[in-house]
Amino acid sequence: MGFENEHIVMLPFMAQGHLIPFLALAKQIQQRTNFTITIASTPLNIQSLQSTIATSSNNNTIHLAELPFCSTDHGLPQNTETTENLPLNKLVNLFAASLSLEAPARRLISGIIETEGRPPLCVISDVFFGWANDVADSLGTVNVSFTTGGAYGTAAYISIWLNLPHRSTDENFFTLPGFPERCRFDVSQLHPFLRAADGTDSWSRFFQPQISLSAKSFGWLCNTVEEIEPFGLDILRNCVRLPVWSVGPLIPREALKNSSTLDVSVSRQRAGKKLSFPAEKCLEWLDSHGSDSVIYISFGSQNTISETQMKELAIGLEESGRAFIWVIRPPIGFDMKGEFRAEWLPQGFEERMNKSKQGLLVHNWAPQLEILSHKSTRVFVSHCGWNSVMESLSQGVPIVGWPLAAEQAYNSKMLEEEMGVSVELTRGVQSKIVGEEVKGVIDLVMDENGKGEEMRKNAAVIKEKIRASIRDDDEEKGSSVKAVDDFVAALLSKRQESSKSSNTIDIQEKALQKLSKIRPGLWFAGEIAISDLTAKSLIKITEDSTLWMHDQIRDMGRQIVRDENLLDPGMRTRLWDRDEIMNVFKDDKGTRHIQGIVLDFESRTMKVRDPGVFTVERLSSEISRFGFFPLRLAILDLSDSKLERLWPGRGHKVAEKLMLLNLTGCFNLTAIPDLSGNGALEKLILEHCTGLTELHNSIGNLQTLVHLNLRECSNLIQLPNDVSGLTKLENLILSGCLQLKQLPNNMDCMVSLKELLLDDTAIISLPESIFRLTKLEKLSLNSPIKELPVSIGSLSNLKELSTGNGQFLSRLPDSIGDDFEKLSSLEILNLGRNNFSSPQASLRGLSLLKKLLLPHCKKLKALPPLPSSLEEVDAANCISLESISDISNLENLVMMNLTSCEKVVDIPGLECLKSLVRLYASGCTACSSAIKKRLARSYMKKISNLSMPRSKMPDWFSQDVVTFSERKNCVLKSVIIGVVVSLNQQIPDDIREELLQ
Repeated sequence: MGFENEHIVMLPFMAQGHLIPFLALAKQIQQRTNFTITIASTPLNIQSLQSTIATSSNNNTIHLAELPFCSTDHGLPQNTETTENLPLNKLVNLFAASLSLEAPARRLISGIIETEGRPPLCVISDVFFGWANDVADSLGTVNVSFTTGGAYGTAAYISIWLNLPHRSTDENFFTLPGFPERCRFDVSQLHPFLRAADGTDSWSRFFQPQISLSAKSFGWLCNTVEEIEPFGLDILRNCVRLPVWSVGPLIPREALKNSSTLDVSVSRQRAGKKLSFPAEKCLEWLDSHGSDSVIYISFGSQNTISETQMKELAIGLEESGRAFIWVIRPPIGFDMKGEFRAEWLPQGFEERMNKSKQGLLVHNWAPQLEILSHKSTRVFVSHCGWNSVMESLSQGVPIVGWPLAAEQAYNSKMLEEEMGVSVELTRGVQSKIVGEEVKGVIDLVMDENGKGEEMRKNAAVIKEKIRASIRDDDEEKGSSVKAVDDFVAALLSKRQESSKSSNTIDIQEKALQKLSKIRPGLWFAGEIAISDLTAKSLIKITEDSTLWMHDQIRDMGRQIVRDENLLDPGMRTRLWDRDEIMNVFKDDKGTRHIQGIVLDFESRTMKVRDPGVFTVERLSSEISRFGFFPLRLAILDLSDSKLERLWPGRGHKVAEKLMLLNLTGCFNLTAIPDLSGNGALEKLILEHCTGLTELHNSIGNLQTLVHLNLRECSNLIQLPNDVSGLTKLENLILSGCLQLKQLPNNMDCMVSLKELLLDDTAIISLPESIFRLTKLEKLSLNSPIKELPVSIGSLSNLKELSTGNGQFLSRLPDSIGDDFEKLSSLEILNLGRNNFSSPQASLRGLSLLKKLLLPHCKKLKALPPLPSSLEEVDAANCISLESISDISNLENLVMMNLTSCEKVVDIPGLECLKSLVRLYASGCTACSSAIKKRLARSYMKKISNLSMPRSKMPDWFSQDVVTFSERKNCVLKSVIIGVVVSLNQQIPDDIREELLQ
């Protein structure tokens, strides 16, 4: 396919079931493109992968990179870098520890950029590594999430974690968002830690943000086949609303050839697997049994069952009389790497099986693909891990399900209900099972006429579909081969787009960002068109991001549109003339040709066919009266209208491509309809909609919403209780919502939130979930909040924090002090008009702080040591302020306001402020002499604004008429102006401040 010099970085999760598919995917991409591929993981996992690559064919373009990792730093046993043999109570530690790989991954990619002179083509990361999306974005490349599971199981897994639907019902069965009603799930299908999850537990705190971040990537890769999982792929694509490329099966191509048995070398190419039993002996044992007569039992690389279950399974196998191979490990609660004890099985069981040749027990590892491909193997008793599922189905072997963890129960459900290739024996390690039940299921699946034969036939059909998907010849390419090619083509196209757009200036980019919103509704490349017109000087974009066009150019464009149809305006692409528009509405002449309408009118009945952009001012009462359902609409601006309703709640046609909805100033609007069908909505503006008292619950699940503005919705009482769908929301503006008393508890689902404005609300306390919003940059709390929680220190990206005008804040958390480095990004801190006596012992920990605003803190008595980064300090009207710490370190300070701080006696270090140009000290009667002493005559040359109390005008200041005569060869540098102001203390503060400043 060319482009051999491209580079892809892969970041698999640290588990056998993830590492193996990642390596297989790397080989597939490399073989089709000859790209350089780097797989990065922890040292021990890299060693395992290295041994695998060494046994396969020579390949110089798949590289392995170690990411530093120390398991003991995260409460894990020494040398623990994978889920294998890890106790269940330590599993969450490994997931949490995986977050520490972000920094070394960033360094690795940065090093590649430095070496190669450009970013990698993409970063393919595990769906559990949502942080990779931020890394890729910040380094100028794209992130693609890879789910190593199937589509159905993955969709169920992420939907359950993001929504926790079982928490909202007392029933054993529950419906799952994104799945049809018929696909009801059972609480018993949830792993115990998922069953107990409530959104605040350790598992939720890992999975919810990581999955949400992965849903923001460029697209997803899925280890499945389009033809065998059409239903699951539809659900997954609807769930993530991104391209999903099905690139499975990711198993050795040798296993998909039409031969009766595999070469034993296939097992040696599986990452990290050391066979404890020679593959040749397994095959010899299988050869001694007839076709379709053997049951194969294995629960994967990291799973096992309980001792009681193990004994009952053994009893059922023996009573069935069927031949079997059982890959067996110590039961749950024991060291899986330890020696197997005979006491865990019925007495004499293994000896009897060996003697009768009914069963072969393989301790630890067995050559699974070779066993499944053997003609003697009839059925696979499996945990339903997806790698095992794909290996089994690729060989046409039906499955008896015994799901144990992760998404395995959902895989088992899909295999039985959707594919008809499985029957579930039991689930989990706590379920009760007896040997008689085991025998009954075995008899069922081994039946050559009933259920067993039906399963076998279905599995044979799927086997052929899987093998057809990897067909790659001159006549035809299979779906999975096409998917890999399409995926690569999409990446290369993205690379070319990025290369072109990198030359566009920032001002153009800001304007185009708004203009390009039109594109999805109009089906044309808006960015390219605007860029071309700019390059030809036909239009220009001003510094304030305004699109400017000369009148003659505009008139020429309008004439071109008129020429599209001189007689019938309804056949043109754009309409702007009021009379023509009204005639089109009146006569119902709108056509699919219309792409844009601009109209300003008072109160007219209208009907619009399908514009791409629609802007209306002062629209009357209700859109639905006019049959207004433009299905391809991208931007709808109905600001300052008299709307009471937007459209009916049910049965209305949905503008699926709507990206911006502006209802600013719609005072009569009393309700927002169900917006769940507007799957592309990014910006919702409801500013000054004073008739709204609540929002429709669908707003809390708008997964594409980036901006939500509810400013001055003064009668809004509550927000949707569940906002878990707002994973892409960046701006939430609630300022002026006077009746709003509380925020949703699951605010931490807003993993992309950067700006949260809560000024002038009735909110008195904040949910702890807010302080897990790690991307939050601006937080404004000018409301009746009495105390900031200590956990505010966790907002490491916060740049601006404001609690001004609260008048209720009586104390700050202890974390604001020398240990306040956690708020390492803070640049503006506004604590004005509050009631604390001191910010804290020190603020020097805020190393990037530029503005410290403390006006009208009337109980503030002292200013603590301040960070040297400060450029502005405002402590005006702090009437109790007595002492100020030495400020000689504030070399960057430009402005200091101490207006009316009448008790301050000195400003230590004032004379050292090299950058100070504005000093306001009016009303500082106690320190005027100290200021005079510290400000030497030479220092005064730097000050441009100085206000301070004096009892008389300086002798050199004349009250005569000012005259000026220009002097030759002398440049005028400054003019000194003195102002005498006498203020009555009863004058309102805001007027006094204007006079003094």
